Amino acid sequence: MSIEANQTWLTSLKNVDNKEQLIMIQDRFFKPTRPIIKATDEDVPVMVVNGIPIHPEMDEGLRNFLATELIAEDIEIEVLDKEPEELLANKRWTGLILMNVTNKKTRKRMYKQN
Repeated sequence: MSIEANQTWLTSLKNVDNKEQLIMIQDRFFKPTRPIIKATDEDVPVMVVNGIPIHPEMDEGLRNFLATELIAEDIEIEVLDKEPEELLANKRWTGLILMNVTNKKTRKRMYKQN
């Protein structure tokens, strides 16, 4: 995804409801039919789920769990599509997605996968 396409995707992600956000994130990051995104291949937002950074070499069990077991009612999603002025980074800003699993049972099952 190009810089512009990634920014458009982030903006649309920020402007939809929680359920649609989850679907968009799962389709882009976790679905098994999609090859694992490598940061060098395209512009990809940094994604963190309950403090766990999501990366191409992540455990397959955790990836499958995030693709299939999460429901919108059990999560909170924060999308930062614009670089915060206070942030100093050594790479181009590609966005940040913070996902928090709020349901204790779901969170416990997720940690078992990691």
